[in-house]
Amino acid sequence: MRNAGLWIALIGFGLGGCSGVTTVRRVQNNPHRSWFNQTVQLQGTVVDRAPMIDAVVYQLQDGTGEIWVLSADPEVEPGDRVRVQGTVRFEQIAIEDLELGEAYIEEIERQREETNQPSD
Repeated sequence: MRNAGLWIALIGFGLGGCSGVTTVRRVQNNPHRSWFNQTVQLQGTVVDRAPMIDAVVYQLQDGTGEIWVLSADPEVEPGDRVRVQGTVRFEQIAIEDLELGEAYIEEIERQREETNQPSD
């Protein structure tokens, strides 16, 4: 019974996995202040991918925008519907007096979502 609190927390996390999904737009609005190094969940469709050595990056689109996701798991293809849990990263690029950059997600976990296919 001593582990009851742990089980309740794990069950709550599992059930809470259905909620807590944020949008690409929210992450990109201010990634270096409010989201940098935070863990987020995103849900959307893979629209592009680029293989790398020992990794892959894929572009996730959710209706509010697109964001690149870095993953060690290459098993993702354009058209896949996925839910991703990952850490927000921000790559800063300094050009003269301007500081530009782009947010991306470092994937922790990915789940493929089933799409409802029309029945014959």
